[in-house]
Amino acid sequence: MEIKKSIPVESWVNLNWKIRTKLAIDLNVPKSSDVVLIDNKVLSDGRTQQDLNNSITVETLQEYTKSNNDDIFELFQKAVEKAEYEIYLEENPNLKEKVKEDEDNKNKINEKPNTGNTKTSTNRGRKKASEK
Repeated sequence: MEIKKSIPVESWVNLNWKIRTKLAIDLNVPKSSDVVLIDNKVLSDGRTQQDLNNSITVETLQEYTKSNNDDIFELFQKAVEKAEYEIYLEENPNLKEKVKEDEDNKNKINEKPNTGNTKTSTNRGRKKASEK
């Protein structure tokens, strides 16, 4: 019997609250319990181990990170990095525009170049010598 690996609640609550909130939204992690705080330390954000097990799976993380990796811990780390990056871009809109421009330029570079197989006329409006 194979033991199913999962992200522990302790790892989840140790994430920065912005990252945790973004991942909870992006990965549809429900909240089925109450928030528990002791001495200003979050022991639970209301998401139980079962909530995490049901929502944060290899499959959902592969889809979120667009990765074929099958190690849940590596995928989770990639998901955290993706969330950090997206939050960073949201907090820095000028960089978001720059990244969009860079992606657009990258797409233009990757477009199929003109191979010259299509004939384009440069004699628009002029008659051929044989027609004069």
